[in-house]
Amino acid sequence: MGTSFSKGAQGWVVSAVDNAGLANSHGITIRDRPVEINGQPAQIFLDQYHQASMVLEPSINELIVSDTQGQSISVTLKGSSQPVTAIAELASWFIVSLVFWITGYYVFRKKAKSQAAILLYLCGLALGLVLSANQAAARAIPLANYIEIAATLIGPWLLAHFFLVLPDEGTQIRSNRKLYLIYLPALITMILFPIIGYRAGQPVLWFRSLRLFEIGLDFS
Repeated sequence: MGTSFSKGAQGWVVSAVDNAGLANSHGITIRDRPVEINGQPAQIFLDQYHQASMVLEPSINELIVSDTQGQSISVTLKGSSQPVTAIAELASWFIVSLVFWITGYYVFRKKAKSQAAILLYLCGLALGLVLSANQAAARAIPLANYIEIAATLIGPWLLAHFFLVLPDEGTQIRSNRKLYLIYLPALITMILFPIIGYRAGQPVLWFRSLRLFEIGLDFS
């Protein structure tokens, strides 16, 4: 669909429109007001998102909005073909993902017994999964959100681990099993995500902020 909603002082409005989405190709623009979503009156559908004050695009399959001129615009995913721009975007992300996977696998094949090579291979796998699962999640593919979040959380710690075990670093660091404790925050977050981090078909916003903080901590 390529659109999301947010709630402000004037009520619910379209807050974002993806240039590669169906909403954009049908003329939906920012500040249009939802009338009907997924076959329900918009207000009834949006009540479940009252606390979050935001609805992300994977939750929307059918949409009727009223534009600034009072005209109704209707869009449905069922039976619709994706715009060429969306297909091109999807293909480009998939190619980038393949580059990460192939690069990581090539290094692993060349240095199969090297811990650094294994970690670089896993980093490439994680980055590829982040990119591809992100595109899959935007298309409401089951479990894509979980794969994306797992790869996003683990990836930076894998990269940190990679730099810590490079040959120039001390063997004491490489052989210290306490090093694996750096993955503990990511594992805890992944366990908590399906319990408290996902509601009404989308990630909880405060939990997304927590994940962003953790990713920043990873790189720092």
